[in-house]
Amino acid sequence: MKDHPADVLGIAFDIRHATVEGGLAWPIHFNLVRPHLGIVYVKDFAWHGRRAENVPLGAGQVDRKFFTQLQKSGYTGPISVHVEYLEQAGVRENAEALRTDLATLRAWLAA
Repeated sequence: MKDHPADVLGIAFDIRHATVEGGLAWPIHFNLVRPHLGIVYVKDFAWHGRRAENVPLGAGQVDRKFFTQLQKSGYTGPISVHVEYLEQAGVRENAEALRTDLATLRAWLAA
C-alpha cells in the first residue's frame, strides 16, 4: 500500500472491529494504518459472555478516546455510521437510530 496514496487505495478502519479483535491495542492498529486511511466506520458493541453484540454508539465498549485521536491525526475523510444493532427494523427506526448515533458522534468529535 505504501506505493499508493489513500485516495487511490485506502483502508477502511472500523473501530468496533479493531476493539473486538485487538482490545486495548486499537491505538497501535490505528497508527499503523493512518497514512492509508480511506474511511472510518463507526459503530459500537457490548460483550455478552464471549460474544460481541452490536449496540447504539456510546452504549458499549468503543473508547471515545479514539475520536480524539482521529481529530488529532488530521484525518478529514469520510466517516460512516453503522446501526447494525437494528437487524430488521423499518425505515423510521433506522432513521431515529442514525440521528441518535450521529448526535453522539458529533459530541465526541467536538470534545
